[in-house]
Amino acid sequence: MQSIKSSILLLFAFLAIVTGCKEKTPQFGTPNVEIASIQNHFLKWYKYNKIYIDLSKDYHALNSNSEEISKQAFLEKLSTGKYFIVRMNSTKELTFYKLVEIPEDGIKTIGDHIAKQAERELRNLSFVNTSLPDLDLKTLKGKSYDINHLKDQYLVLNFWYTTCGKCKTELPDIEALAQKYKYRDIKFLNVSINEKHTLSNFLEDKDYQVEMLRLDKKFVLDSLNIRLFPSYFIIDPNQKVIKVSNNSKQLEKRLKEILAELK
Repeated sequence: MQSIKSSILLLFAFLAIVTGCKEKTPQFGTPNVEIASIQNHFLKWYKYNKIYIDLSKDYHALNSNSEEISKQAFLEKLSTGKYFIVRMNSTKELTFYKLVEIPEDGIKTIGDHIAKQAERELRNLSFVNTSLPDLDLKTLKGKSYDINHLKDQYLVLNFWYTTCGKCKTELPDIEALAQKYKYRDIKFLNVSINEKHTLSNFLEDKDYQVEMLRLDKKFVLDSLNIRLFPSYFIIDPNQKVIKVSNNSKQLEKRLKEILAELK
């Protein structure tokens, strides 16, 4: 009888171990690139990074020991300039990024380049899940514009200014996105930090359909703490910031992801 009890206990112990192992099985595999092939070749790394790494999207972050860490901790380590990133092979629905330490004799410009990206994304991350304060938005005619009446839909705020080359280049992209999503509950607004006469002169020979608004420059820089332009804030119907991007291609990707979740 004692022998039977012992056998049963051993069986349960074995099942517990097997089950525990299954629960701890990682959802990712090996890196999707041979690390040695990119860590000492800046151009190869740059091309790889451009194709496979997007720090503005949702992803699972792994440290150099393949342990999952927070996105903020991941970006903070990247901002030291001591690491670059590889994407791990995983299921189609999940994205895993892993830190890879740059060797002592490695190319430091890789670390410097990725550190700047990380610092930008850390700043953007600080806005996520926050509510914007009341914005004293003005139309070109000087009238107040209250965004509270848009609270039942998604809102994209494009913070920009007229002498920002990238901002001007991407204004047509915002026009195209607004047209593309005009039948969805997404409202686009361009928010310039220029004075009224500067913005009016810039727009004199242009025909943008997305509404142009103004917001005090000092408020944007000091109170909102926005330092990168353009900055695209995606705000949900509860008026929470859910994503911040700094280029129109990233913005479109984030919008597609959000709309996919709503289906």
